[in-house]
Amino acid sequence: MDKCLILVLGVTGDLGKRKLIPALYNLLATGQLDGCPIVGAALQSITSDQVLEQARPYIDQFDPVVWQQLHHQFSYLPIDISNLQDFKNLFSLVQAQLQLYNLSKKILVYCAVFESLYLSATAALAQVGILYKHAEDDLEWCRVVYEKPFGHDYKSVRILNDVILQHLNEHQIYRVDHYLAKEIVENIAFVRFTNRIFEQLWNFNHIEWVQIILDETLDIEGRGGYYDRYGVIKDVVQNHILQLVALIGMEQPLSLSGSAICDAKAQVLKSISCQDGILGQYQGYQNERQVAQCSSTPTFAALRLEINQPRWQGVPFYVKTGKVLGSKQTKICLKFKSTQEIGSYNGLISANYLTISIYPQAGFDLQINAKQSQVGHDIVPVHLNSYYSAGVFVPQVSRAYENVINDIRQGGRTFAVRMDEIEFSWSVSDQIERLQLPIFPYQPGSFGPQELIEWQSRWAFVWY
Repeated sequence: MDKCLILVLGVTGDLGKRKLIPALYNLLATGQLDGCPIVGAALQSITSDQVLEQARPYIDQFDPVVWQQLHHQFSYLPIDISNLQDFKNLFSLVQAQLQLYNLSKKILVYCAVFESLYLSATAALAQVGILYKHAEDDLEWCRVVYEKPFGHDYKSVRILNDVILQHLNEHQIYRVDHYLAKEIVENIAFVRFTNRIFEQLWNFNHIEWVQIILDETLDIEGRGGYYDRYGVIKDVVQNHILQLVALIGMEQPLSLSGSAICDAKAQVLKSISCQDGILGQYQGYQNERQVAQCSSTPTFAALRLEINQPRWQGVPFYVKTGKVLGSKQTKICLKFKSTQEIGSYNGLISANYLTISIYPQAGFDLQINAKQSQVGHDIVPVHLNSYYSAGVFVPQVSRAYENVINDIRQGGRTFAVRMDEIEFSWSVSDQIERLQLPIFPYQPGSFGPQELIEWQSRWAFVWY
Protein backbone atom coordinates (compact mmCIF):
# COMPACT_ATOMS: atom_id res chain seq x y z
CA MET A 1 0.00 0.00 0.00
CA ASP A 2 1.28 3.47 -0.91
CA LYS A 3 2.87 5.50 1.83
CA CYS A 4 1.48 8.99 1.71
CA LEU A 5 0.92 12.13 3.73
CA ILE A 6 -2.57 12.45 5.20
CA LEU A 7 -3.87 16.01 5.62
CA VAL A 8 -7.08 16.49 7.63
CA LEU A 9 -8.75 19.88 7.25
CA GLY A 10 -11.07 20.63 10.16
CA VAL A 11 -9.33 18.07 12.36
CA THR A 12 -10.68 19.58 15.61
CA GLY A 13 -14.34 19.25 14.57
CA ASP A 14 -16.68 16.42 15.48
CA LEU A 15 -15.76 14.30 12.47
CA GLY A 16 -12.05 14.80 13.09
CA LYS A 17 -11.93 14.00 16.78
CA ARG A 18 -14.67 11.35 16.91
CA LYS A 19 -13.98 9.42 13.73
CA LEU A 20 -10.85 10.35 11.77
CA ILE A 21 -8.22 10.54 14.53
CA PRO A 22 -9.48 7.28 16.10
CA ALA A 23 -9.40 5.67 12.64
CA LEU A 24 -5.81 6.83 12.07
CA TYR A 25 -4.91 5.52 15.53
CA ASN A 26 -6.40 2.11 14.67
CA LEU A 27 -4.50 2.00 11.38
CA LEU A 28 -1.28 2.79 13.25
CA ALA A 29 -2.07 0.05 15.78
CA THR A 30 -2.21 -2.51 12.98
CA GLY A 31 0.95 -1.23 11.27
CA GLN A 32 -0.85 0.20 8.25
CA LEU A 33 0.33 3.81 8.63
CA ASP A 34 3.98 3.26 9.45
CA GLY A 35 6.03 5.98 7.77
CA CYS A 36 2.99 8.09 6.91
CA PRO A 37 3.03 11.64 8.32
CA ILE A 38 -0.31 13.05 9.45
CA VAL A 39 -0.99 16.78 9.28
CA GLY A 40 -4.03 18.39 10.87
CA ALA A 41 -5.32 21.91 10.27
CA ALA A 42 -8.22 23.83 11.78
CA LEU A 43 -9.18 27.23 13.14
CA GLN A 44 -8.42 26.53 16.80
CA SER A 45 -5.14 27.97 18.10
CA ILE A 46 -4.01 24.96 20.08
CA THR A 47 -1.06 22.57 20.05
CA SER A 48 -0.74 19.19 18.36
CA ASP A 49 -0.90 17.48 21.75
CA GLN A 50 -4.13 19.31 22.62
CA VAL A 51 -5.71 18.25 19.32
CA LEU A 52 -5.00 14.60 20.06
CA GLU A 53 -6.19 14.90 23.65
CA GLN A 54 -9.57 16.10 22.38
CA ALA A 55 -9.85 12.82 20.46
CA ARG A 56 -8.58 10.61 23.29
CA PRO A 57 -12.06 9.81 24.74
CA TYR A 58 -13.15 8.35 21.40
CA ILE A 59 -10.31 5.84 21.09
CA ASP A 60 -11.06 2.25 22.05
CA GLN A 61 -8.43 -0.23 23.20
CA PHE A 62 -5.96 2.45 24.18
CA ASP A 63 -2.30 1.47 23.89
CA PRO A 64 0.28 4.01 25.17
CA VAL A 65 2.86 2.80 22.63
CA VAL A 66 0.52 3.42 19.69
CA TRP A 67 -0.58 6.73 21.25
CA GLN A 68 3.05 7.86 21.43
CA GLN A 69 3.57 6.84 17.81
CA LEU A 70 0.55 8.93 16.79
CA HIS A 71 2.00 11.92 18.66
CA HIS A 72 5.27 11.40 16.80
CA GLN A 73 3.68 11.27 13.33
CA PHE A 74 1.09 14.02 13.88
CA SER A 75 1.61 17.74 13.25
CA TYR A 76 -0.94 20.53 13.61
CA LEU A 77 -1.23 24.02 12.19
CA PRO A 78 -3.97 26.54 13.04
CA ILE A 79 -5.38 28.07 9.84
CA ASP A 80 -8.10 30.44 8.78
CA ILE A 81 -9.63 29.21 5.53
CA SER A 82 -10.07 32.82 4.38
CA ASN A 83 -6.35 33.59 4.91
CA LEU A 84 -4.16 32.55 1.97
CA GLN A 85 -0.96 33.06 3.98
CA ASP A 86 -2.12 30.35 6.38
CA PHE A 87 -2.35 27.97 3.43
CA LYS A 88 1.14 28.96 2.29
CA ASN A 89 2.35 28.04 5.78
CA LEU A 90 0.43 24.77 5.49
CA PHE A 91 2.14 24.04 2.18
CA SER A 92 5.54 24.60 3.85
CA LEU A 93 4.62 22.18 6.65
CA VAL A 94 3.44 19.55 4.15
CA GLN A 95 6.67 19.89 2.16
CA ALA A 96 8.77 19.62 5.31
CA GLN A 97 6.95 16.46 6.43
CA LEU A 98 7.32 14.83 3.02
CA GLN A 99 11.06 15.52 3.12
CA LEU A 100 11.38 14.35 6.74
CA TYR A 101 9.75 11.02 5.89
CA ASN A 102 11.54 10.79 2.52
CA LEU A 103 8.26 10.50 0.63
CA SER A 104 7.38 11.43 -2.92
CA LYS A 105 4.46 13.82 -3.31
CA LYS A 106 1.53 11.57 -2.48
CA ILE A 107 -1.11 13.46 -0.51
CA LEU A 108 -4.54 12.42 0.72
CA VAL A 109 -6.62 15.41 1.81
CA TYR A 110 -9.68 14.74 3.98
CA CYS A 111 -12.06 17.72 4.04
CA ALA A 112 -13.69 17.41 7.45
CA VAL A 113 -15.14 20.93 7.23
CA PHE A 114 -18.63 22.26 6.59
CA GLU A 115 -19.87 21.75 3.04
CA SER A 116 -20.13 25.53 2.68
CA LEU A 117 -16.31 25.70 2.97
CA TYR A 118 -15.52 23.07 0.32
CA LEU A 119 -15.05 25.57 -2.49
CA SER A 120 -12.85 28.04 -0.62
CA ALA A 121 -10.75 25.28 0.95
CA THR A 122 -10.23 23.51 -2.37
CA ALA A 123 -9.34 26.76 -4.15
CA ALA A 124 -6.82 27.74 -1.47
CA LEU A 125 -5.18 24.31 -1.43
CA ALA A 126 -4.84 24.48 -5.21
CA GLN A 127 -3.53 28.04 -5.19
CA VAL A 128 -0.61 27.16 -2.90
CA GLY A 129 0.19 23.92 -4.75
CA ILE A 130 -0.98 21.22 -2.35
CA LEU A 131 -3.66 20.25 -4.86
CA TYR A 132 -3.13 20.15 -8.60
CA LYS A 133 -4.44 18.32 -11.65
CA HIS A 134 -2.55 15.23 -12.74
CA ALA A 135 -3.01 12.15 -14.91
CA GLU A 136 -4.58 9.05 -13.38
CA ASP A 137 -1.43 6.95 -13.86
CA ASP A 138 1.04 9.51 -12.41
CA LEU A 139 3.34 8.08 -9.76
CA GLU A 140 2.82 11.17 -7.59
CA TRP A 141 -0.76 12.07 -6.70
CA CYS A 142 -3.14 14.12 -4.62
CA ARG A 143 -6.64 12.89 -3.75
CA VAL A 144 -9.40 14.76 -1.95
CA VAL A 145 -12.17 13.32 0.19
CA TYR A 146 -15.43 15.24 0.58
CA GLU A 147 -17.87 13.97 3.21
CA LYS A 148 -21.61 14.07 2.87
CA PRO A 149 -23.55 16.22 2.33
CA PHE A 150 -22.10 17.24 -1.03
CA GLY A 151 -24.25 20.27 -1.87
CA HIS A 152 -27.64 21.11 -0.39
CA ASP A 153 -29.90 20.57 -3.43
CA TYR A 154 -29.68 19.55 -7.09
CA LYS A 155 -28.68 23.00 -8.32
CA SER A 156 -26.01 23.59 -5.69
CA VAL A 157 -24.33 20.23 -6.24
CA ARG A 158 -23.89 20.99 -9.95
CA ILE A 159 -22.28 24.34 -9.15
CA LEU A 160 -20.05 22.81 -6.44
CA ASN A 161 -18.83 20.06 -8.71
CA ASP A 162 -18.15 22.37 -11.65
CA VAL A 163 -15.96 24.65 -9.52
CA ILE A 164 -14.02 21.78 -7.93
CA LEU A 165 -13.33 20.37 -11.40
CA GLN A 166 -11.49 23.60 -12.21
CA HIS A 167 -8.79 22.47 -9.76
CA LEU A 168 -8.94 18.65 -9.89
CA ASN A 169 -9.70 15.86 -12.32
CA GLU A 170 -12.62 13.55 -11.60
CA HIS A 171 -10.37 10.60 -10.68
CA GLN A 172 -8.86 12.70 -7.86
CA ILE A 173 -12.24 13.45 -6.23
CA TYR A 174 -13.78 11.11 -3.66
CA ARG A 175 -17.28 12.00 -2.49
CA VAL A 176 -17.70 9.42 0.23
CA ASP A 177 -20.60 8.08 2.22
CA HIS A 178 -18.97 6.34 5.17
CA TYR A 179 -22.09 4.19 5.59
CA LEU A 180 -21.06 2.25 2.49
CA ALA A 181 -17.80 1.34 4.26
CA LYS A 182 -19.54 -0.52 7.06
CA GLU A 183 -18.71 -4.19 6.62
CA ILE A 184 -22.32 -5.34 6.76
CA VAL A 185 -23.43 -2.75 4.17
CA GLU A 186 -20.60 -3.72 1.85
CA ASN A 187 -21.72 -7.33 2.24
CA ILE A 188 -25.31 -6.71 1.07
CA ALA A 189 -24.47 -7.03 -2.62
CA PHE A 190 -22.37 -10.16 -2.04
CA VAL A 191 -25.05 -11.94 -0.04
CA ARG A 192 -27.73 -10.98 -2.53
CA PHE A 193 -25.96 -11.84 -5.79
CA THR A 194 -23.97 -14.90 -4.74
CA ASN A 195 -26.96 -16.77 -3.29
CA ARG A 196 -29.50 -18.04 -5.80
CA ILE A 197 -32.16 -18.52 -3.11
CA PHE A 198 -32.35 -14.74 -2.65
CA GLU A 199 -31.89 -13.30 -6.12
CA GLN A 200 -34.64 -15.45 -7.69
CA LEU A 201 -37.14 -14.12 -5.13
CA TRP A 202 -35.93 -10.50 -5.12
CA ASN A 203 -38.85 -8.92 -7.00
CA PHE A 204 -42.50 -7.84 -6.82
CA ASN A 205 -43.77 -11.39 -7.31
CA HIS A 206 -42.41 -12.44 -3.94
CA ILE A 207 -41.72 -9.32 -1.84
CA GLU A 208 -44.56 -7.44 -0.15
CA TRP A 209 -42.56 -4.49 1.18
CA VAL A 210 -39.09 -3.30 2.12
CA GLN A 211 -38.36 -1.30 5.26
CA ILE A 212 -35.24 0.72 6.05
CA ILE A 213 -34.97 2.11 9.57
CA LEU A 214 -32.23 4.40 10.85
CA ASP A 215 -33.27 5.58 14.33
CA GLU A 216 -31.00 7.68 16.54
CA THR A 217 -31.16 8.43 20.25
CA LEU A 218 -28.85 11.46 20.12
CA ASP A 219 -29.99 15.02 19.51
CA ILE A 220 -28.20 17.39 17.13
CA GLU A 221 -25.24 17.63 19.56
CA GLY A 222 -24.62 21.35 19.28
CA ARG A 223 -24.66 21.37 15.47
CA GLY A 224 -27.64 23.71 15.26
CA GLY A 225 -26.11 25.98 12.63
CA TYR A 226 -25.59 23.03 10.32
CA TYR A 227 -28.64 20.95 11.11
CA ASP A 228 -31.19 23.74 10.91
CA ARG A 229 -30.06 24.37 7.35
CA TYR A 230 -30.30 20.74 6.28
CA GLY A 231 -32.74 18.78 8.43
CA VAL A 232 -33.32 15.06 8.39
CA ILE A 233 -34.09 14.74 4.66
CA LYS A 234 -30.82 16.31 3.53
CA ASP A 235 -28.74 15.01 6.45
CA VAL A 236 -29.74 11.33 6.35
CA VAL A 237 -32.36 10.44 3.71
CA GLN A 238 -30.57 11.99 0.72
CA ASN A 239 -27.39 10.01 1.36
CA HIS A 240 -27.40 7.07 3.80
CA ILE A 241 -30.97 5.90 3.29
CA LEU A 242 -31.14 6.35 -0.49
CA GLN A 243 -27.83 4.50 -0.84
CA LEU A 244 -29.32 1.60 1.12
CA VAL A 245 -32.45 1.71 -1.07
CA ALA A 246 -30.20 1.56 -4.14
CA LEU A 247 -28.23 -1.43 -2.83
CA ILE A 248 -31.43 -3.36 -2.13
CA GLY A 249 -33.15 -2.29 -5.34
CA MET A 250 -30.41 -2.52 -7.96
CA GLU A 251 -30.24 -5.00 -10.81
CA GLN A 252 -27.34 -7.44 -10.84
CA PRO A 253 -24.19 -5.45 -11.75
CA LEU A 254 -21.70 -6.66 -14.34
CA SER A 255 -19.31 -7.34 -11.47
CA LEU A 256 -19.11 -6.67 -7.75
CA SER A 257 -16.52 -3.93 -8.26
CA GLY A 258 -17.01 -0.28 -7.30
CA SER A 259 -17.74 1.14 -10.76
CA ALA A 260 -20.15 -1.63 -11.76
CA ILE A 261 -22.09 -1.28 -8.51
CA CYS A 262 -22.23 2.50 -9.04
CA ASP A 263 -23.76 1.91 -12.48
CA ALA A 264 -26.43 -0.35 -10.98
CA LYS A 265 -27.19 1.99 -8.07
CA ALA A 266 -27.52 5.00 -10.36
CA GLN A 267 -30.26 3.24 -12.35
CA VAL A 268 -32.25 2.80 -9.14
CA LEU A 269 -31.68 6.30 -7.79
CA LYS A 270 -32.99 7.95 -10.92
CA SER A 271 -36.15 5.80 -10.70
CA ILE A 272 -37.16 6.57 -7.10
CA SER A 273 -40.29 8.56 -6.35
CA CYS A 274 -41.79 9.55 -3.00
CA GLN A 275 -45.49 8.71 -2.73
CA ASP A 276 -46.28 9.96 0.76
CA GLY A 277 -44.72 10.70 4.11
CA ILE A 278 -44.88 12.29 7.52
CA LEU A 279 -42.32 14.56 9.17
CA GLY A 280 -41.65 15.46 12.78
CA GLN A 281 -39.63 17.75 15.01
CA TYR A 282 -38.65 16.78 18.55
CA GLN A 283 -39.89 19.01 21.33
CA GLY A 284 -37.05 21.24 22.50
CA TYR A 285 -35.35 21.38 19.09
CA GLN A 286 -36.11 25.09 18.73
CA ASN A 287 -34.26 25.72 22.01
CA GLU A 288 -31.05 24.19 20.67
CA ARG A 289 -28.12 26.53 20.16
CA GLN A 290 -28.05 28.23 16.71
CA VAL A 291 -31.54 26.94 15.82
CA ALA A 292 -34.17 29.48 14.76
CA GLN A 293 -36.91 29.88 17.40
CA CYS A 294 -39.66 29.31 14.84
CA SER A 295 -37.75 26.68 12.87
CA SER A 296 -39.77 24.24 10.78
CA THR A 297 -36.77 21.99 10.10
CA PRO A 298 -37.77 18.30 10.44
CA THR A 299 -35.77 15.98 12.69
CA PHE A 300 -37.90 12.92 11.86
CA ALA A 301 -39.16 11.42 8.61
CA ALA A 302 -41.22 8.39 7.62
CA LEU A 303 -41.60 8.05 3.85
CA ARG A 304 -43.22 5.73 1.33
CA LEU A 305 -40.91 5.40 -1.68
CA GLU A 306 -41.29 3.42 -4.87
CA ILE A 307 -38.75 2.31 -7.47
CA ASN A 308 -40.33 2.77 -10.87
CA GLN A 309 -38.81 -0.29 -12.51
CA PRO A 310 -40.37 -3.60 -13.59
CA ARG A 311 -38.64 -5.58 -10.82
CA TRP A 312 -40.29 -3.48 -8.08
CA GLN A 313 -43.71 -2.82 -9.58
CA GLY A 314 -46.05 -1.85 -6.72
CA VAL A 315 -43.58 -2.70 -3.92
CA PRO A 316 -43.39 0.09 -1.32
CA PHE A 317 -40.10 0.99 0.35
CA TYR A 318 -40.93 2.36 3.79
CA VAL A 319 -38.06 4.36 5.29
CA LYS A 320 -37.88 5.91 8.74
CA THR A 321 -35.25 7.97 10.53
CA GLY A 322 -35.13 10.53 13.29
CA LYS A 323 -33.29 12.15 16.17
CA VAL A 324 -33.84 11.57 19.92
CA LEU A 325 -35.93 8.43 19.44
CA GLY A 326 -36.45 5.69 22.01
CA SER A 327 -33.78 3.34 20.67
CA LYS A 328 -30.83 3.42 18.31
CA GLN A 329 -31.16 0.94 15.48
CA THR A 330 -30.32 0.61 11.83
CA LYS A 331 -31.76 -2.23 9.81
CA ILE A 332 -33.24 -3.29 6.50
CA CYS A 333 -36.15 -5.72 6.42
CA LEU A 334 -37.80 -7.46 3.48
CA LYS A 335 -41.20 -9.07 3.98
CA PHE A 336 -41.92 -11.91 1.58
CA LYS A 337 -45.47 -12.57 0.50
CA SER A 338 -47.31 -15.17 2.55
CA THR A 339 -47.94 -18.68 1.29
CA GLN A 340 -51.43 -20.16 1.10
CA GLU A 341 -52.80 -21.69 4.29
CA ILE A 342 -52.39 -25.46 4.59
CA GLY A 343 -55.53 -26.82 6.19
CA SER A 344 -54.04 -29.75 8.13
CA TYR A 345 -51.74 -27.55 10.17
CA ASN A 346 -52.60 -25.47 13.23
CA GLY A 347 -52.10 -21.73 13.66
CA LEU A 348 -51.41 -18.90 11.28
CA ILE A 349 -48.51 -19.26 8.90
CA SER A 350 -46.29 -16.22 9.29
CA ALA A 351 -44.67 -14.46 6.37
CA ASN A 352 -40.93 -14.91 5.83
CA TYR A 353 -38.71 -11.96 6.72
CA LEU A 354 -35.10 -11.23 5.84
CA THR A 355 -33.54 -8.70 8.20
CA ILE A 356 -30.15 -7.11 7.56
CA SER A 357 -29.14 -5.56 10.85
CA ILE A 358 -26.48 -2.85 10.79
CA TYR A 359 -26.77 -1.63 14.40
CA PRO A 360 -26.62 -2.57 17.23
CA GLN A 361 -25.72 -6.10 16.13
CA ALA A 362 -24.53 -6.43 12.55
CA GLY A 363 -25.68 -9.53 10.73
CA PHE A 364 -28.43 -11.36 8.84
CA ASP A 365 -31.62 -12.98 10.14
CA LEU A 366 -34.00 -15.08 8.04
CA GLN A 367 -37.37 -15.93 9.61
CA ILE A 368 -38.91 -19.12 8.25
CA ASN A 369 -41.72 -21.43 9.40
CA ALA A 370 -41.28 -24.90 10.85
CA LYS A 371 -43.18 -27.50 12.82
CA GLN A 372 -42.72 -26.90 16.53
CA SER A 373 -42.22 -30.41 17.82
CA GLN A 374 -42.66 -34.09 17.04
CA VAL A 375 -46.14 -34.07 18.55
CA GLY A 376 -48.87 -32.12 16.80
CA HIS A 377 -48.85 -29.91 13.75
CA ASP A 378 -48.17 -26.47 15.22
CA ILE A 379 -46.32 -24.10 12.90
CA VAL A 380 -43.97 -21.55 14.51
CA PRO A 381 -41.51 -18.95 13.19
CA VAL A 382 -37.86 -20.00 13.37
CA HIS A 383 -34.92 -17.61 13.00
CA LEU A 384 -31.82 -18.56 11.04
CA ASN A 385 -29.17 -15.95 11.72
CA SER A 386 -25.49 -15.10 11.62
CA TYR A 387 -24.00 -12.09 13.35
CA TYR A 388 -20.57 -10.53 13.07
CA SER A 389 -20.19 -10.51 16.85
CA ALA A 390 -20.26 -14.32 16.76
CA GLY A 391 -17.14 -14.34 14.60
CA VAL A 392 -18.92 -16.01 11.68
CA PHE A 393 -17.50 -13.71 9.02
CA VAL A 394 -14.14 -12.35 10.21
CA PRO A 395 -12.26 -12.40 13.51
CA GLN A 396 -12.53 -8.63 13.82
CA VAL A 397 -14.81 -6.50 11.66
CA SER A 398 -12.92 -3.52 10.29
CA ARG A 399 -14.39 -0.07 10.80
CA ALA A 400 -15.86 2.31 8.28
CA TYR A 401 -13.34 5.17 8.28
CA GLU A 402 -10.35 2.83 8.31
CA ASN A 403 -11.83 1.19 5.21
CA VAL A 404 -12.36 4.55 3.51
CA ILE A 405 -8.82 5.79 4.15
CA ASN A 406 -7.16 2.55 3.04
CA ASP A 407 -9.30 2.22 -0.07
CA ILE A 408 -8.52 5.76 -1.23
CA ARG A 409 -4.80 5.35 -0.52
CA GLN A 410 -4.90 2.52 -3.05
CA GLY A 411 -6.89 4.59 -5.53
CA GLY A 412 -10.02 2.50 -4.96
CA ARG A 413 -13.52 3.90 -5.34
CA THR A 414 -15.43 1.25 -3.40
CA PHE A 415 -16.92 3.77 -0.97
CA ALA A 416 -17.03 6.82 -3.23
CA VAL A 417 -20.42 7.95 -4.49
CA ARG A 418 -20.35 8.93 -8.13
CA MET A 419 -21.53 12.35 -9.27
CA ASP A 420 -24.58 11.03 -11.14
CA GLU A 421 -25.68 9.13 -8.01
CA ILE A 422 -25.47 12.35 -5.99
CA GLU A 423 -27.46 14.28 -8.59
CA PHE A 424 -30.21 11.65 -8.67
CA SER A 425 -30.32 11.57 -4.85
CA TRP A 426 -30.70 15.34 -4.64
CA SER A 427 -33.51 15.14 -7.20
CA VAL A 428 -35.36 12.77 -4.84
CA SER A 429 -34.65 15.09 -1.89
CA ASP A 430 -35.96 18.10 -3.83
CA GLN A 431 -39.05 16.10 -4.80
CA ILE A 432 -39.77 15.30 -1.13
CA GLU A 433 -39.46 18.97 -0.21
CA ARG A 434 -41.92 19.94 -2.94
CA LEU A 435 -44.52 17.62 -1.37
CA GLN A 436 -44.63 19.96 1.66
CA LEU A 437 -45.32 17.06 4.00
CA PRO A 438 -46.90 17.88 7.37
CA ILE A 439 -44.57 18.29 10.36
CA PHE A 440 -45.72 17.15 13.80
CA PRO A 441 -44.04 17.50 17.21
CA TYR A 442 -42.89 14.44 19.12
CA GLN A 443 -41.54 13.72 22.56
CA PRO A 444 -37.82 12.92 22.93
CA GLY A 445 -37.42 9.23 23.67
CA SER A 446 -40.60 8.26 21.84
CA PHE A 447 -41.08 6.36 18.56
CA GLY A 448 -41.85 9.64 16.72
CA PRO A 449 -45.01 11.71 16.22
CA GLN A 450 -48.29 10.16 17.43
CA GLU A 451 -49.64 10.79 13.92
CA LEU A 452 -47.27 8.08 12.68
CA ILE A 453 -49.71 5.44 13.97
CA GLU A 454 -52.53 6.71 11.78
CA TRP A 455 -50.18 7.11 8.82
CA GLN A 456 -48.96 3.51 8.89
CA SER A 457 -52.54 2.29 9.41
CA ARG A 458 -53.54 4.12 6.26
CA TRP A 459 -50.92 2.12 4.34
CA ALA A 460 -51.76 -1.09 6.23
CA PHE A 461 -48.35 -2.03 7.58
CA VAL A 462 -46.39 -1.98 10.83
CA TRP A 463 -42.70 -1.37 11.43
CA TYR A 464 -40.94 -4.70 11.84
